[in-house]
Amino acid sequence: VRTIMTHRRDIAWLEVTDTAQVIRHKMAATGFGRLLVCDGGLDGVIGYVRTREIVSGDSALALYLVRT
Repeated sequence: VRTIMTHRRDIAWLEVTDTAQVIRHKMAATGFGRLLVCDGGLDGVIGYVRTREIVSGDSALALYLVRT
């Protein structure tokens, strides 16, 4: 199980209330292609967002999804 599971401390996520600056910092710090979107921490996962959608032409949509 340990080989297929990611330890909780190694999971990167965006908080639904994160500012655009915080989102950019997390994207740069992790280098992941997808980030979970949470409401109140990892126990409140509401979805995920592809980081390329944030930096591409779909950035307005991606940021909207992160904030709703």
